[in-house]
Amino acid sequence: MEFKQKLHWLILVMTSLFLLAACGDLEPDMQDTRTVSLNMDFHGKSNFRSSSSVSSAQLSQYNTHLILALPSWDDLTSNYRNYYSSFAQGLMNTADMKISLEIPLNTEMKVFAFLIKENYSMSELFSGTREVGYYGESQPFSIDAQTNDLSLGISLQSTDTGDGGGTDPATDPGTGFDNETDNETDNETDNETDNETDNETDNETGTGTGDTTPPTVSSVAISSATGSQNSLLNAGDVVSVTATFSESVIVDNASGTPTLTLIVGSTNRTATYASGSGSTSLVFQYTIQAGETDSDGISIGANALTLNSGTIRDAAGNGATLTHSSVADNSSYMVDTTGPTAPSVSGTTPTTDQTPTWSWNSGGGGNGTYRYKLDSTDLTSGATQTTDTSYTPGDNISTGTHVLYVQERDAVGNWSSSGSSTIVINTTAPSVNRVAISSATGSQNSLLNAGDVVSVTATFSESVIVDNAGGTPTLTLIVGSTNRTATYASGSGSAPLVFQYTIQAGDNDSNGISIGTNALSLDNGTIRDAAGNNATLTHSSVADNPSYMVDAILPTVDSVEITSATTGMQNNFLNAGDVVPLPPILVPIRLHGAELSSKIQKS
Repeated sequence: MEFKQKLHWLILVMTSLFLLAACGDLEPDMQDTRTVSLNMDFHGKSNFRSSSSVSSAQLSQYNTHLILALPSWDDLTSNYRNYYSSFAQGLMNTADMKISLEIPLNTEMKVFAFLIKENYSMSELFSGTREVGYYGESQPFSIDAQTNDLSLGISLQSTDTGDGGGTDPATDPGTGFDNETDNETDNETDNETDNETDNETDNETGTGTGDTTPPTVSSVAISSATGSQNSLLNAGDVVSVTATFSESVIVDNASGTPTLTLIVGSTNRTATYASGSGSTSLVFQYTIQAGETDSDGISIGANALTLNSGTIRDAAGNGATLTHSSVADNSSYMVDTTGPTAPSVSGTTPTTDQTPTWSWNSGGGGNGTYRYKLDSTDLTSGATQTTDTSYTPGDNISTGTHVLYVQERDAVGNWSSSGSSTIVINTTAPSVNRVAISSATGSQNSLLNAGDVVSVTATFSESVIVDNAGGTPTLTLIVGSTNRTATYASGSGSAPLVFQYTIQAGDNDSNGISIGTNALSLDNGTIRDAAGNNATLTHSSVADNPSYMVDAILPTVDSVEITSATTGMQNNFLNAGDVVPLPPILVPIRLHGAELSSKIQKS
């Protein structure tokens, strides 16, 4: 016995079920789905349906009735888990043979029934594969906002290929057409007849509709793009391409997503299926990437559609023929992702101003539209867009280092890389860390004399700048008990400043030079840091420094006199031959560089 004959007999072992979609108090114009109540009648028949050869007693043994609402193109098997997608599903109440399902409007579908002897919940049914006794499907149907009732016939067939439920139509007393009519005949005639034909055809051909013509591609075209400006696209814009088919098609991307190849410039780019399943138009999308350019416009080569392990087929299950013609360059969708040159940004730094101003100039290639952001390199969000070329904070910003980043946009919408400028805000005044005598010229044995130069170094907490245009800063030394003024000599732009004093004749300090507290004086000059903060000049005193003692007083001759005569002096008179000792011969001498002289004084 051939397999097809066996299957045909099974189809005749069936009973009719009738589904009544109840009217609901809904507002269908405002929603996409509708809840329907399905009432299963295992005893109904029409004038085109053979009488049932499956008794109510047989059906009453089946305690679980699984009802599925599936797309109309889905194929019937006894495996209730073997479907692509489900609009609705549930278990019938076997007490009143009713079930409520929420199904979409204006969508072609079929109702599938599976009868199982054991009691199962939905979770138990789908946690494994349970043994089905009878199964069947309705013909394709759809409901709209105006549908109030609908009768559908479902032919149940047994999964038993032996004697478990089917009977040979040659010996079945119930086989044959019954001309008896009932009150449901008008609603059921077409549905029941079609269902009989569909089921037999489906098992014979595998399509259920008799349609063996595959859908074809009518056209392929770029249909839209986000972010397009002046017919130009840039990075991040999304191109949509529509492939229009000869009939409605269904996309199954469970195993892979169909694609369509675009040509951007001279490079192939892949647009991926995005939407349209169930209609004649499928939309594929591609996001423009940085670095892409196409001055002529995007084109599409011939036969650019690829299934990529997915499927595109009509409701009858015919796989689509994907061949199509090429699409020439489309100048409405040119691509330019090259941004202009970064702006040149400047600002005064360092500064004490807590609302400093940054300014910038175009780097070239932009349209004068800028965006900027303080202390952040990410300008894609939170940046301020402007046509101004400067920025001043409205409120004080914190001291420290701040960087402003600025970008310029071109006519297409491409942004340049960032130009930047750093401003350091410093409101802390420099202070004196220490003051010390650092060196002296001409020092001998820790002694200084007239003409020697003493250097004193004042070291600050940071680099300072001396402005002596209006006056020269000074530092007071104490030489002996006399204040002497050392004048600024060098060090501007660094932390240490050098002051110098030249020892004068008459200076004397046997303990060493010292420095009093707060000896620095601006004397109409300025000492500031780079930000403009005036230095604080206070400091501690410096004790006598024995390495820098001073002796600049010249020695003098107090008196010269004859103290004796060695021979011949009588009554204070000397005569020839008497010897008088003479004082030492005066010879110029130099002590510590000072020239001395003596004076003979008469007693």
